[in-house]
Amino acid sequence: MSARVVKAFRQGQKTDANDALAIGIAAQQPTVKPSRLLSINE
Repeated sequence: MSARVVKAFRQGQKTDANDALAIGIAAQQPTVKPSRLLSINE
């Protein structure tokens, strides 16, 4: 997901826990589109 989209769902300070919660909430929204995969690191 785009960081720009997830930022709208984050509450409070930018911490790992708040970022993870915002990603989870954004992933459940039907209007949020996932970003395309640029590369695969193996």
